Amino acid sequence: MTIFVSILIFCMVLLVHEAGHYSAAKMQNMLVEGFGLRLKPFPHAYVAVVDKNISIQQRIIFLLSGNLFVIIAFIITSALRIQYPPLYYIIALQIIVDTNPFYSDYVVATISYMYYARIKRNRAIGTAADIDVHDLRNEYLFSPTWHIHLIAWGAIIIMLLSPKLLNYTIQ
Repeated sequence: MTIFVSILIFCMVLLVHEAGHYSAAKMQNMLVEGFGLRLKPFPHAYVAVVDKNISIQQRIIFLLSGNLFVIIAFIITSALRIQYPPLYYIIALQIIVDTNPFYSDYVVATISYMYYARIKRNRAIGTAADIDVHDLRNEYLFSPTWHIHLIAWGAIIIMLLSPKLLNYTIQ
């Protein structure tokens, strides 16, 4: 029974995350192409939007809203002092996965910002050089910004798994 309930909670947390993306897209009048589950290259839920002609601010808000909704769910469940450890651990795990510095919406938002900045710079100097997103990702990885992200991620993990916080939220 606990396994079934845990899977159900996991699906609900995933739905909350994707609802964050969907809500942000709709509030910004972005065209939503799809909402669903994909199995390749690994199982994941998604909200697909038409991202042509959107600003970098719209893209970043869209990308970060999923994690924001999960954090709000975490705050609400903690404030209500819901005493169900699997709920806490599943939401905490989702926050940890959502904020990782290797591949997360934060990484995509940072690379998107780098991409838009590179386009703006190229236009200013009058070049039409192609921009390879893979090169931008490699440039981001292990950069000073990435190291700050890694340290912040470590702090999030420590905070979420600290005995003091666990005793407060799970007792």
